[in-house]
Amino acid sequence: MRPVVALMAAVLVVVGCSETAQKSTAPSSTATPIVHITAAQKAQVQAILQAAMDHYSTEFTAGQIALSHTKNNDFYSWRQSTNIEQDVKTFLDAFSKADANYTTGNEPSAMSSWRDDMSVVQADIVVWVQVAVDWQIGRKADADLTAAGATVNKDFDTVRADLAQILAAS
Repeated sequence: MRPVVALMAAVLVVVGCSETAQKSTAPSSTATPIVHITAAQKAQVQAILQAAMDHYSTEFTAGQIALSHTKNNDFYSWRQSTNIEQDVKTFLDAFSKADANYTTGNEPSAMSSWRDDMSVVQADIVVWVQVAVDWQIGRKADADLTAAGATVNKDFDTVRADLAQILAAS
């Protein structure tokens, strides 16, 4: 009887080892959970990105107001003082600061969308400025100026949606 027990024990060891080996080499079906940032980091991300959005929105609104004061040529002064046509640093710096709160494993895809869409905001403000200049000298109609402004406002809606997605995924 001893040889039979020994044989069964040997079979169990061999079978057990092969099952263990199979389990350890098989890929895990459980995905690594995404580690979210802290509430403080999330608030910081929101504040940083919102401040950049507010900067461009405030400057754009100020430009529209300055343009309405055609007698004083406030638009020219606004354009020179804001340097809005070259200002990409504001949103790129904000992106870098906010992005520092994430790792490659937990960064929401909307972060890069926000950066790209802020680039569109800035570029469309530049287009609006050019249309405004042409409008001032009579080369563009009111409808052109209105359409350029509407495009910028639509762009702001897009970056606000990006920010909401970032916060929801964080």
